Amino acid sequence: MKTKDIFDFWDKGNKELLDKTKPSKEAILNYIHRNSRVTSWYFGFNMIFYCLFILGCIIMSSMNLPGYSANPVIKPVLIFQLTLSIFFLLYGIIMYIRYREINNYRISTYDLIKKRLRFYGSYHEIWMVIAALSVLILIFNLNIMVDYNDGMYPIHNKKLYVIINLAILLFIYGLQKLAAYFNLIKLKSYLIDLKSGFLNESRKIEKQKRWYKLLTLILLLIFTITFILGLLKFLK
Repeated sequence: MKTKDIFDFWDKGNKELLDKTKPSKEAILNYIHRNSRVTSWYFGFNMIFYCLFILGCIIMSSMNLPGYSANPVIKPVLIFQLTLSIFFLLYGIIMYIRYREINNYRISTYDLIKKRLRFYGSYHEIWMVIAALSVLILIFNLNIMVDYNDGMYPIHNKKLYVIINLAILLFIYGLQKLAAYFNLIKLKSYLIDLKSGFLNESRKIEKQKRWYKLLTLILLLIFTITFILGLLKFLK
């Protein structure tokens, strides 16, 4: 069976279950347990992805240091970025270990979701800022590597440079915040449904999926257009 067929089968099963007025307790538990694991997978993938991103920051900063060792401005910046990236990676590793610890499927689904909510509301909030900063660090290091000119890296329009970097930072953070918010809402809805014995909140979430995808697409388009316009102005 292809991956697409699996997800189509999954979505069909979810829809059939949600269409029932009063599913059995076992059916509710199976539905919530299955869907909460998908949410958990998103957060786990996010951590691994940005840990690799941060590893790239460490490698790039280390590679750029020798070339800019005589530059009194960029050298301290690279040392600071390297130190910060190492700290970010350590935090990511500790957070991932903690994430693995809370995913103990031997406890009840209700307690498991509550643990995940506490984890995502504390560790992951900090992680979203770290992830956005790591993107900026990697972009900076790529730029100074590509535009290397005998240990110099001229910035002709400092104001626009700062604006573009802030836009990237806010966009990466905002996109993650949006995705995390939707997943947290799902987990909170599952807790309510477990208490009530109905899947009313889950029905609402399924209906909101389309609007969430549309909002994400709009944000991507706005950022892309803004970035292209800023780049064209910068090139002029």
